[in-house]
Amino acid sequence: MKKPEFLASLAIIAVIALCRDATMLTPKAIQNTGEYIIMLGGVVFLAGITLIIIAEVINLFTDPQPDSYPALMVVVGVIILLLGFVVLTTNNAIETAQRKKRERQRLEARQKADEILKPEACQGCKHYHGQIYEGNRFNCGMHPYGPASDVCLDWQANIC
Repeated sequence: MKKPEFLASLAIIAVIALCRDATMLTPKAIQNTGEYIIMLGGVVFLAGITLIIIAEVINLFTDPQPDSYPALMVVVGVIILLLGFVVLTTNNAIETAQRKKRERQRLEARQKADEILKPEACQGCKHYHGQIYEGNRFNCGMHPYGPASDVCLDWQANIC
């Protein structure tokens, strides 16, 4: 096997190994894997470009000899770069979906807790506020700490 083919094969094996490891890791590790793949692709790409430049400089002083290996390295580098971007984009989409799911679960838990902690006399009242300020629940403007009895004289139906 010639040296450029060996380098291209080595780069592809490294990408496959990184992708295989990324399937068993956390989202942060997958992001790091995507970044590593992009760096590897950049190195291969730049190596190919460097080889093309060196070949052109050498061709200025000698008889031109066509060599497709630097161009192949550029193509392989671009493919590896694209693969790294795909890994990062996929990971970002997964993280966004997971973040939205966690936010939805927190909101649902907060709503359930609000219903449990809401005083019986405040259930369905349009004046009920229920937010917590400095550790204290503010029920409404008329009865900030809740009504004194099980029946609130200021209760009005929440029509919404």
